[in-house]
Amino acid sequence: MIKKLGGFILILLSIGIGLSLYLPEYPMVEVPAAEFVLLKESLDKPINANLLRNSLTIFDDATAHALQLGVFATLANAGKYAAQINQQGLPLPLSIFKTHDSQRQWYVLALGPLVTKEESIQYQQLLLDNNVQSQPISWPITEKAKE
Repeated sequence: MIKKLGGFILILLSIGIGLSLYLPEYPMVEVPAAEFVLLKESLDKPINANLLRNSLTIFDDATAHALQLGVFATLANAGKYAAQINQQGLPLPLSIFKTHDSQRQWYVLALGPLVTKEESIQYQQLLLDNNVQSQPISWPITEKAKE
C-alpha cells in the first residue's frame, strides 16, 4: 500500500515537472524605476535644515539652488513621489537627500541643482503647469562634497 502511494506521488510529481517545461515563458514586467539622484553622503551625515533657506531672493552667482518638491518621513515615500513625477514625462533633474533639525530627520525630494534664478522660475512654471507644487531652496551640497 505504501509502495503504491509512493509510486503514485512520484508519477504525479514527474507529470507536474514535465508539464511545467511546456509552459510559455512570460516576459518579466518591470515597473519603471524613478529617475533621481540619491545624495548618499547625506544618508550618513544628514544636512542641517537651516541650510535650506526658502526664498527666490537668495540667488547669487556663488551658490546653486533647487526647488523642493516634498519632504518625506521615509526614503521609500520620496522615491514613490519621484516616480509619480517621472510618469508625467518631464525631463527633470530630481535629487533626494536626507536632512535634519534638532528633533528629527526626513528626506527632501528636490529638483536641482539649478544655477540661475531664471532657470528656477522656468522649472517652477513647468511644474505648476503639471500640478506639482515647489518651493525654492538653497542647494545644500557643494561640488566637492558631491564627488
